[in-house]
Amino acid sequence: MKKLIFYFGIVFVICLSFSCERDPENFNVNKDQEVVQNTTETEGKTAFQTNCDIVSPASINTNTSGVYKNSNAKFTYQSNIPNPSVYWSIPSNSGISIVSGQNTATITLAFSNTFNGATISANGVDGILNCSDIENIIVGGCGSSCCIPELDSYWICGGWPYGHGAVYIDFTGCDSSVVDRIHWQLSGAKFISGPLTGYSSGTTYGPASPGNIDGQCGVPIHVTATVYYNNGCPTQTLEEDVDTF
Repeated sequence: MKKLIFYFGIVFVICLSFSCERDPENFNVNKDQEVVQNTTETEGKTAFQTNCDIVSPASINTNTSGVYKNSNAKFTYQSNIPNPSVYWSIPSNSGISIVSGQNTATITLAFSNTFNGATISANGVDGILNCSDIENIIVGGCGSSCCIPELDSYWICGGWPYGHGAVYIDFTGCDSSVVDRIHWQLSGAKFISGPLTGYSSGTTYGPASPGNIDGQCGVPIHVTATVYYNNGCPTQTLEEDVDTF
């Protein structure tokens, strides 16, 4: 019986010793595996790479646009930042003024007869993300050919002494999408349809006709249309005398 107890004690000690030797090794292996896994996950995370660009119908090549003096041009900030707040920087005393769009992605600039070239910039910010780009603007040449529009009109003396007609601009032969806006001025008549109904002057956007006009037969009607472009082509003023007889 004593021998049996002795042998059992030896076996118990050996098993206990083996167990104590193996557990730390297994623990270390598991810890090593955990560290490697976390390191891989950390290394696998890639920082968000922002990119941005200023584009314009007046673009000549990368980061360069060409405009004429006494012109307008549109510039748009494009970026992979989800919802950026855009801040434009326009150099002072450069002959450039902002027509519309400050603090938005698209800005329209006016270039006076004192403009001789400048560099503008735009910075887009969304939280910790930001991206800036610059655009060099030079005098002369623009992104596309400049239009040579023609102001036309017609008149019908439908019931004496009053009549009606319409004024419109013919952009045949040019890309009318570069027309930013048109300012209309009537003398001797008012608009009776379209966005300027009831007025003798106002601004429409794009190349569309402002609508029909009415007035008195035999009374001269003079029309002035000032066309502003978005590609740096010079502003044009067109005039027409409507034959009301």
